[in-house]
Amino acid sequence: MAEAQKGKGNKGALIGMAVVIAVLVLSNIYTYMSFQNQISVARDEVISLQNENANLRNTVNSLNGENSYLKNQISDLNSIINLKKQETLEKSQTINLASHISGSGSFTYSTPYAGYFIIEITATKPVYVEVYSPKYGCTVRCPKEGATTYWTFVAPVLPDSTWVMIYKQNWWEEATITFSIRYIY
Repeated sequence: MAEAQKGKGNKGALIGMAVVIAVLVLSNIYTYMSFQNQISVARDEVISLQNENANLRNTVNSLNGENSYLKNQISDLNSIINLKKQETLEKSQTINLASHISGSGSFTYSTPYAGYFIIEITATKPVYVEVYSPKYGCTVRCPKEGATTYWTFVAPVLPDSTWVMIYKQNWWEEATITFSIRYIY
């Protein structure tokens, strides 16, 4: 009988161990599945963050490009403010003003910024120049009185358009004029 009870005790211990093992196996399966779910959520979050990072990098690149463009614009505008830009409007342009006709050689230029013209004139007969801003009604004449055959002068210009008119002093004479104009702005 003692042996029968001993067999029953071993049998009970085996059943108890089996139950503990079954609980441990089920617990491990639950824990494994829970960790797998957490890993899946973490992977989705990593992918989402990688996509967000790529979008942010694209935004940074775009903003860097815009920043570079704006810096160039600022540099360009600073050059304009400091009158460091120039453009050749005419280079050794020759015109003929016929005799017995009053009138002028007239030229219109777009002057989007305030600045000045440097005008160089060589003429076969005495001439004078008027620089006129139609928007502001402002005229600069050079020379101030009379006329001459060779000179370089500076005339201020205002934003909008500017007319340059070259007149001969005597309407009955023919004049050949060669001139150059640089626009400094």
